[in-house]
Amino acid sequence: MVLEFLAKNWVNLGLVIVGSFAMIIYGLQERKKRIEAASLIVLQIKEIQENLRMLSTYIRDNKLDFGAFYESLPLMTENYWKQYKHYFIKEIDQKSFSDIDLLYNFVSEIQEQQLLLKQLQKESFSLTQQMLINIEGQWMSSHLSTLQTINLMDFLNNKGTLESNISQLTHYMPEQIRISMEKFLKEYQMLEIIGSNGYRRLEKIAKRRF
Repeated sequence: MVLEFLAKNWVNLGLVIVGSFAMIIYGLQERKKRIEAASLIVLQIKEIQENLRMLSTYIRDNKLDFGAFYESLPLMTENYWKQYKHYFIKEIDQKSFSDIDLLYNFVSEIQEQQLLLKQLQKESFSLTQQMLINIEGQWMSSHLSTLQTINLMDFLNNKGTLESNISQLTHYMPEQIRISMEKFLKEYQMLEIIGSNGYRRLEKIAKRRF
């Protein structure tokens, strides 16, 4: 009876067995991906928090250390949370999930400020020099066209005034960057990521062997 059943249905049974093995393998592969994703996120969050701590030292007495900020490395090179958070929607609580989302949003905003400041500093020097050359040329031309004697001290005083005005103009955006940075850092400090239930859950997943 059994042999007869097997003889008639061996093809279907074979498909069921092969399909079952495929499902098991797929499940194990997905589990491994989830473990690796959790490990990457946990390590990145620790690195981000250390970098943010360092970044906060660049603001003192309402002044941003533009040199240190300019030379600082990006807070992250790849957003692992954005790539893998779909694995953990049902694994961690909603508050922790939202807080980690906010953390990565703050990091993205701060990196935009970094890129903006670097671009401004690259362009500031060439722009300032070009403006000075143009304005000095116009100033000298106006004096020559009216046959006025060019007084060296008057020329240098005007040049100094121009440089001061341009300097105030080019420092406006970095000041806005400082204000934005302080805002993001204060909001970040209100988050409690490491120690939250969601973060501890990610750590447990990351520690699984398989």
